[in-house]
Amino acid sequence: MATAQTMVTADRVAAHAAAGPKPTCVVAFLSGTPVCVFLDASVAIDTSGARPVLKAIVIQASSTDVFGENYVATAGQTALTLAHLPLAGSVRVVVNGLRYTQGVDYTIAGATVTFLKATGAADLLVFDYKF
Repeated sequence: MATAQTMVTADRVAAHAAAGPKPTCVVAFLSGTPVCVFLDASVAIDTSGARPVLKAIVIQASSTDVFGENYVATAGQTALTLAHLPLAGSVRVVVNGLRYTQGVDYTIAGATVTFLKATGAADLLVFDYKF
């Protein structure tokens, strides 16, 4: 079954960029590798000529999601190292079913999570994040 293809033109990109904060992904090829280029309302578009021209775009590298990286804490444990280096701002920590807040309940440096209050024996630590 053939799929319909839509040509991505500068005016279509301008229309998507002006539409608001919902990101639009345009697939581009970088050295033969497909990458997703996210466009949003902050994209600079020069509309002074006959055709809109992109002046700047932000490329966001694709990431991998980790859901439910689980650990069982030992009494008094204050730190542990995640299996992967998480993307900034992507970590979600749940301890015994309670969601913890970064900066209040824990800090992150690299892949190391440090709890500001020591864990109890057999506490269940669950981490969701992107890397």
